[in-house]
Formats: sequence, C-alpha cells, structure tokens
Amino acid sequence: MRDFVGRSGAAAALTVIAVTWQAGAALAENLALVIGNSRYQNTVNAKDAGRVLELDKALAEAGYRVQKAQNATRDDLRSILTNFGDDAIEADRLIVVFAGHILNNGTETFLTPTDLKDPKPITIQLQAPSLSSFLAIMAEHAGGAAMFVGYHGGEGGFFAGEPGFRGINGLTPGLGPVTVPQGVLLASGPPAKLVEALKSGFLSVEATTASVAEGLDPEVSVAGYVSRFSTLAPGRDQTDGATTGDADAREEAYWRIAETQKTLAGYEDFLSRYPSGAYSELARIKIREMKAADAQPQVSAAEQAEIDLKLSRDDRKQIQRDLTILEHDPRGVDGLFGPATRRAISSWQLANRFSETGFLDRRQLDLLRDQAQVRSEQLAEEARRKAEEQRQADIRFWNQTGSSGQEADLRVYLRNYPDGIYTEEARRQLDVIERARIEQSQGPERTAWQRAEAIGTVDAYNEYLGRYPNGLFAGTARERIEALRQDEQDRDRLNEAQREEDRLGLNTQAWLLIERKLEKEGLDPGPIDGTPTDKTRRAIRKYQSSAGLPVTGYMDRSTLSRLILTIRF
Repeated sequence: MRDFVGRSGAAAALTVIAVTWQAGAALAENLALVIGNSRYQNTVNAKDAGRVLELDKALAEAGYRVQKAQNATRDDLRSILTNFGDDAIEADRLIVVFAGHILNNGTETFLTPTDLKDPKPITIQLQAPSLSSFLAIMAEHAGGAAMFVGYHGGEGGFFAGEPGFRGINGLTPGLGPVTVPQGVLLASGPPAKLVEALKSGFLSVEATTASVAEGLDPEVSVAGYVSRFSTLAPGRDQTDGATTGDADAREEAYWRIAETQKTLAGYEDFLSRYPSGAYSELARIKIREMKAADAQPQVSAAEQAEIDLKLSRDDRKQIQRDLTILEHDPRGVDGLFGPATRRAISSWQLANRFSETGFLDRRQLDLLRDQAQVRSEQLAEEARRKAEEQRQADIRFWNQTGSSGQEADLRVYLRNYPDGIYTEEARRQLDVIERARIEQSQGPERTAWQRAEAIGTVDAYNEYLGRYPNGLFAGTARERIEALRQDEQDRDRLNEAQREEDRLGLNTQAWLLIERKLEKEGLDPGPIDGTPTDKTRRAIRKYQSSAGLPVTGYMDRSTLSRLILTIRF
C-alpha cells in the first residue's frame, strides 16, 4: 500500500493522499491509480483535473485498492509509474485515471507533471511519462484493464490562449495517435465527464463496458476493448448479457470468471454449473492442484533457508545487481523479490546445477557474490581495454584526416567519429571555414545558403543545390542532406530507446549516480545535476560503444546494470 506525494507552487507544499482499500469477495486484488494534476507551476492550471480525485470512494466501494496522487511532479510520476508497474503484477483488474495537461508530438502522447517547463519534443520526453508506458503495463491484464484520460481538447484546451504555444516545434495539446493494446479499454474526455461515466456506468454491477460505451456523453471517446460480457465491476456475474440460446458464450463467460478469481470455490462453482462442459476437465485439474497445494507446508525448506539469511533491503538489491551482472535479469534493482527476481534466481541455479527453487541458501549466496565480483572485474577490464583501443584508433584517424585542417578531411573524421576526441575541434575548424566562405560568397548565393541553413530540411538544402549545384556550399549541403536522412532512419530506433528508458522510471537521484559514474569513467556528462543533456547523451553513447552495447545514447537495462556495478541505490 502506497501514498503518493505531489508538489504545487513555489513553496512546493506536500499533500499526502490517503490510500483506501476494500476487498472484493473471493477475488485477487483489484488496483486503481488516480492522478489529478490541476495546479501547474509554469503554465495555466488544468481546469477540473482535480475532480478525478473524487473517485476514490466509488472505486473502493467497487472493490479496488486505490492509489491517489495530487499535483504530481516529474519525479513523482516516474516513481508512481515504477511502483504501479510492480504492484500491477499480482493484480486482477486495473484502472488508471489521469487528468491534467496532455501533449503529443504526433506519434506519442505524454501525461505531464506539474513542474513541466518549456515543453518541446525532446524535453517533453525527459519530463513526462508516455501514455504508452501505462498501457504497456495494462496490456498484461487483457480483458480487465481500463485507462481514463481527462483533458479538454480543441479551442477550449488547457493551453488555449498561451501565446506562441500551439503547434510549437510539433507539440500540440491533446491525444496523439494511440495504439490501444488488445483487451484494454481507453476512454478520454473532460475530467468531470469521465468521473460521471465511472460513477454512474463503468463501476455499476449492472453494466457491461459495451452498454456503458453506447450511452456515454458525446464528449467522451472510447477506444479499445469493449464487450457485452466484460465489466469493470469485480465479482459481477458476466453471463447476464447472454441469451438463453447462447450456451457457449455463457459457459465461456463463467470460465473467465473462474480463471480471474483463481480460487477453489470459483472452480468448484464453475464445475457445478458445467460438469460436462468444454472446460470441465481443466477445472478438475485446477481443483486437484489447489487441494494438493493446500496440503503442502506453507513454507518450503528452500524458502525457510532464505528466510534464515535475514536479508536486508540492501542485501536484496545487491543480489539483484549480482544476478544482472551474470545476465540473469531480475527486471530491476529495487530490493523487492517478485516473480521476475525468483525466475532470475532459478535461472542462475539451473546454470550452476542447483535445484531450481527460486530461493537462495548461504552456500548459493556466497557463490553468487563471488561469481558477480569476478565478472564485474572482467567487464570493467574489457570496457577499459576497448575504450583505450577506441581512443588510439580515434587519434590515428585524426592524424590521418582532420589534423590536416582541410574541410574534406574534417568531414570524414566527423562521419566516422561523431562523438570522438577531436569532434569539437573539427566542428570549430569547420565553423571557421564556413564563416570565411560566407564572407567570400556573393549576395544571392549567400542569401540562398542562409535560408537553407535557417530551415534546415532536406528540401531546403536541395533547393539551394538546384540553384547552385557547384556553389561554395554545395559540399556542405550534401553533407547536411546525408545527415538528415540518417537521422530519419535512426528515428524509430531512438524513439524505442527513449521509451525503454522511460520504462526504467529513472528519478533525479538515479541520474545523479549515472552522471557521476560517467564522469568517473572519464566521459564528460556535463553538469552533475540529475538532468540528462546532450552532453550526457554523448557520454552514454561513448560508454555503450566501449562496453559493446547497442549505441543509442539512452539508458536501458543492460547499460544501467553495466554502468552502476559499483553503485548502491
């Protein structure tokens, strides 16, 4: 059970929102997350966004454990996303409600924090979690997950009237194109309308998602999974909508309920209704397995051996780091041993010819630590060796090319070493050459080139080349076109890398540790302030290259685990 904290205004006053809970009868946990961002520090407030916080009572009465956050900042949202992802693993149904400013860059939609500042396509990705990050978590609960996004679109949008904002650098208010995962419902519209839809429709035990969707206010849009059998109200008899002749659909619906509940009573109830049905034998197997499990001791010998180790939270984090170093992925270093960590332990045990229990004893723990220490030293030495080889190769290539000071040689160096030792020097010399060329150029050509540079697109440079195919800047124009086309080819890969970094939920403290480690490795990450910059990205690319990792400039699990081997969170 968690409380989330939001900050609002210059005083950064903290508001702790209580978590409420009501158990659904005989069901696994149902989890609801409600975020209301109404008071923004650097732009207009979000009208009615706080209304969604009224949903806690209705959600609790419907059988959901409710987590609420009011006026969440960037760090708050990252923490919320990470913790929600952990909690959602064991949940049955999921509901997420967000109300506040919504921005999109034409391909991705972002849920903005209250300390949002100077939003641009790049900075928004650093400041705000994406809608798809939440949807990815909910995709694991197909048929029982719904996302509600509250905002005002059109000319009445939250950002209406902000001078120069609309359309700046490709960012616009509202939802962009959204791919809703199979089995997930997505509803969007004014916050007050969403509150009404949930209270009077979606949480009603008498309503299916299809029947509610048909009667919604026109301002509320629904996409994704709706069904005449599915419901967001836990425990509802989902066969109410089936006709007398629709026997297969009725049995299918009852089986879904039994599979959702995963209780002995649920499977026995199904079997009493359909003793000879399509799922009857599977129900009998489930019942036998559950009864056999109930007859077993509650704590196995392997689990008791790990309990006896009296592992602290830091001990557990170190185990997760050690597993990661040895390429048995626990999917995070948080000191919480969930299913992913247990699978990683089992994988390590199999590789070392132990019984795959998923629990560690003293002997195994000592061996794991020894192996991780040896491997971490090997990885560090490999990275140092490769970095030195790359440094020597960089120096040799500069001596063969860029050190001549000729424009062509400088450009060859930059193509091969965009993050090299002499990159800044090469660019400085090219800038000098460029300024001299501009001074030599005649009026019309100079104007045409300056226009192309100002626009900075492939079409703009081609327009210059069409007029001056052998002009003073023709070589530079072709270089610019090639670089832009390469950027276009890399865009999808880098966008995915950005999304993977977002899923890590790195907060300011984590970025401070990353920057310090990069600095210690001799890579200049820029200011050590917990905020990634272009210099930070460049340092990450250099590290990834030296470590033999995919070079993107963004953090992923492999880069993070390799980089912070010696750091304790």
